[in-house]
Amino acid sequence: MKKVLSLVAVAGMFAFASCESKKVEETTTTTEEVTTTEDVAVDTAAVTVDTTATTTTTDTTVVK
Repeated sequence: MKKVLSLVAVAGMFAFASCESKKVEETTTTTEEVTTTEDVAVDTAAVTVDTTATTTTTDTTVVK
């Protein structure tokens, strides 16, 4: 009878141990957002745009 009572007691301990609420560890992560801006000077006199350029197309259609 002692063995049966011991087995019931051990089974009861396992049952209570499995139903125990788990400890929740809270971890906080912080993120830092860093914004870097650079001022870029553009020399508009150094860039020349050809406004008088023309586009020519060649017709390569073959008529039989």
